[in-house]
Amino acid sequence: MSKLRALASQTMVYGVSTILGRLLNFALFPIFSYLLDGTSDLGVVSSLYGYVALLNVLCTMGMETTFFFYANKVSEEKAFRNALTIILASSGIISLGLFIGAPFIDSIQHTNHPEYYRLIAGMLLFDALAILPFARMRIRNQAKKFALLKFLNIIIYVALNLLFLLGCTYWADNATFGQYFNPEQKVFYIFLSNFVASAVILLVVLKEYRGYKPAFDGASMNALLKYSWPLIMVGIAAWVNENMDKSILEKLVPGTVEEGYSQTGIYGAVYKLSIAMALVVQAFKFAAEPFFFGIQKDKDAKETYALVLKWFVIVECLVFLGVTLNLDVILLLLEEQFRVGKAVVPIVLLGQLFLGIYYNLSIWYKLTEKTIWGLYISLFGAAITIVLLFTLVPSIGYMGAAWATLASFFAMMMLSFYQGRKHYPVPYDYKSIVLYISLSVVFWLVFSGAELQGLAQQSVVAATLIIIFAAFVWAVEKPRKLLLLRK
Repeated sequence: MSKLRALASQTMVYGVSTILGRLLNFALFPIFSYLLDGTSDLGVVSSLYGYVALLNVLCTMGMETTFFFYANKVSEEKAFRNALTIILASSGIISLGLFIGAPFIDSIQHTNHPEYYRLIAGMLLFDALAILPFARMRIRNQAKKFALLKFLNIIIYVALNLLFLLGCTYWADNATFGQYFNPEQKVFYIFLSNFVASAVILLVVLKEYRGYKPAFDGASMNALLKYSWPLIMVGIAAWVNENMDKSILEKLVPGTVEEGYSQTGIYGAVYKLSIAMALVVQAFKFAAEPFFFGIQKDKDAKETYALVLKWFVIVECLVFLGVTLNLDVILLLLEEQFRVGKAVVPIVLLGQLFLGIYYNLSIWYKLTEKTIWGLYISLFGAAITIVLLFTLVPSIGYMGAAWATLASFFAMMMLSFYQGRKHYPVPYDYKSIVLYISLSVVFWLVFSGAELQGLAQQSVVAATLIIIFAAFVWAVEKPRKLLLLRK
């Protein structure tokens, strides 16, 4: 019992720090929308950070999870040394290539600022070198230290962004401070803030490397890479499903480069408004896996899995309604020129809902040790994303990217559902799940079609519909809840 309490406590610490960090990052996007010079500037930021997510996968080579596995199987020291060698090689080559090839990459991306890519090269290297120290904190149950440093990274990044962007906006003409701020380099300051934050955190965790040097044990490194390559593929597939749209959007939409980055900026800004759904999914991921594994030997484990999925869907449907029915109010967070992309939000929210259901359903291949299916399903989703991005975006712009995201996550959910029924059947309440999702979508469509006037009227109707939905759920589920309590 004490071990379970410790696990729950650490899960809470990791979850809270991650959620707070994501909330702070989200808060920057409304600020960016008001302080950057146009939608295209935010488009450059969204596009390049999309590529950063991919390069992070390639720099770290799945060594975090691999280190966890081999630290317990062989020895922590041996796993640490060999993983460090692999990370140094991969991140060093990628970062050096970016630094040297910055002018060439800039000519492809049409940003006219090769210095962006040199800052990104440093960020990637610093973040990659911090992976193993953070992994060792986790393996040694130093959850609070881990969370504090991760949160410190976000605080530094956010604080520097505010300093630089507010300085460029309000202090550039000041005789004393103006020399430190160039209003034409606002995007540069965003990447500089990240560079500095990553450098500071690496300096703090460097002491974790004391006494450790890279090892060149060919057999051990081969074993690590053999274990990690599926993780790398899953990471790449996840990037395709979640970030590729923002990275290549400006190249697929018709028009000039400026127009392409403008559409990317609008899409990236409104996409961020799905954070409420994403946070629920993220928090669920932290807590669900240890919980699912912990009860797998219980007689009623499958019934519990089914109940968890149903209530997860109910919560996500309430989040969907809360955001979509109050979207005009939420859009006030963004500068007016970004609000034209509001139609993206409900589609992306549904995609996040299907992704969350997929995470629930994925317990079947984890419990049956058929984890290769995680790779198959991710690649299946990635293939759908790529095909739809290249077919839809050129004709309907960023809306095509939103539909590609929705279709990909829906397909992953359905494939996992189909295979799960064959390998590990769980008595999910499919009728109720479909009913609640359908009802929330119908409420949204009715609300959208009503053409209500004024935010006050919209808020009243939105609250009424959410209460009706919640009351309906309670009326349907209350008898079953009372029955469970009697047990």
